Amino acid sequence: MRAFRLSALVVVIAVGLLSFTTRPTQDAMDPAAMAEIMRLAQPGPEHAELAKYAGEWRGEVSITMAPGAAPMRQEATATCRMILGGRFLELVSRGDFMGQPFEGVSMFGFDRRNKVWTTVGFDTLGTYWVTGTGKRDDKGAIRMHGRDESPMGEQTFIFELELVSDDELVSSVYFTKQGPQVYDEPFKIAETRYTRQ
Repeated sequence: MRAFRLSALVVVIAVGLLSFTTRPTQDAMDPAAMAEIMRLAQPGPEHAELAKYAGEWRGEVSITMAPGAAPMRQEATATCRMILGGRFLELVSRGDFMGQPFEGVSMFGFDRRNKVWTTVGFDTLGTYWVTGTGKRDDKGAIRMHGRDESPMGEQTFIFELELVSDDELVSSVYFTKQGPQVYDEPFKIAETRYTRQ
């Protein structure tokens, strides 16, 4: 094991040295391009907007397993904080799902290069992750589209984040396709209404 760790360390150091030795010289870099790269790497006004939602939240969860089915209702809590120098909002939620403890971690950000909102999420319902990117809709909600491959086949979905006020936040998940099932209208499978504590 010690030999393996030593080998891994040697590889990491070698890759780091290679990146320095193959890097273009300062004279070859366009100063204006470098300045723009540095500017876009910093948090912007969208990140300041996300930062308003740091804190403790209590959520009312509504889950609908199929179109037309009666929703299941439960409660959850969430802790939000800005991470990585104010670039991303981390939302850690805890509650129950069908009688079992549930925990999820979602991160929301804004890619200043491509001018899109971003999300990545993990939870205790599986060992996979989901991602999405998107823009604001006409009502001001952030709608991020993603896709995934499951045993059922391709799934496509929408993550919606609605920043209602400084003290109210609504997070929703819609499916537009679940394997062979394609919905005429996006099917809202889950909605959580958070109130600041």
